[in-house]
Amino acid sequence: MSPTRELALQIAAEASQLVSRLKRPIEIHTAFGGMAKATALNKFRRGDPKILVATPGRLNDYLSEDDVRDRFKGMKTLILDEADRMLDQGFLPAIQQVLRALPPKNSPMGQWQGMCFSATIPPKMKEVLSHVLKKDHVSISTIDASEPPTLAKVPQFSVVIPTAVDTFGALFSLIKEEIYNTRGDSKIIVFGTTANLVALYSKIFENQTDLKIYELHSRMSQPARMKATEAFKAAKSGIVFATDGEMILPLEILISGLTCTQSLDEEWTSLTSPLFYR
Repeated sequence: MSPTRELALQIAAEASQLVSRLKRPIEIHTAFGGMAKATALNKFRRGDPKILVATPGRLNDYLSEDDVRDRFKGMKTLILDEADRMLDQGFLPAIQQVLRALPPKNSPMGQWQGMCFSATIPPKMKEVLSHVLKKDHVSISTIDASEPPTLAKVPQFSVVIPTAVDTFGALFSLIKEEIYNTRGDSKIIVFGTTANLVALYSKIFENQTDLKIYELHSRMSQPARMKATEAFKAAKSGIVFATDGEMILPLEILISGLTCTQSLDEEWTSLTSPLFYR
């Protein structure tokens, strides 16, 4: 399970590369919102899927179909990726519903293995982990305890803007300085709080800089978001304006050449979001 469709697609792509080296091909399927449910579900029914990468909501849609749910009786592994992110986005009820629909961890059909990948382990996650992991499960950290957090290595600063009217001027100055410092090879992400704000600044900055402008928000179709995401990942430079819910590049998607991220927030408390510790 993955919190976002973009991450689900990346996981499926990486998995496809791995299984391509096997002598016997393994089918990998994806299930997430924003795409035609019937088409993907029919493909799942006709095929022989061994790996399914899905968001919680769409996985529940699949499990609501009796014939599809039966195909999960012999499942061997359940993985929660970016588990804390899923809980941050309010997926706890959906995850619990998935777990109720799946065979119990110690079902007569055989035990399945549970794995959880997460940057943090918030208290409410324990409600889920008790159903996914064994009591004597092993925790593995990929970060050396003596290594300073990434947060400490990245230069950061905040700008307090007196009024909303001053927002554009402040943002323009910051972006102009970043472009100057990188000699035009800037790859910048600007987070906005709403789709309207993102769309507005995208249009304004198209006429204010020579850099390519991209936008990502909930009012765009899924194919359009995917196209913009891939284009920005492949670009040497550019600016993408995005809402945090749609633009998950710095959180989950590998992106090279990123020089700066900026977040337009109305309240200081929002700076406790996952963006700032990753």
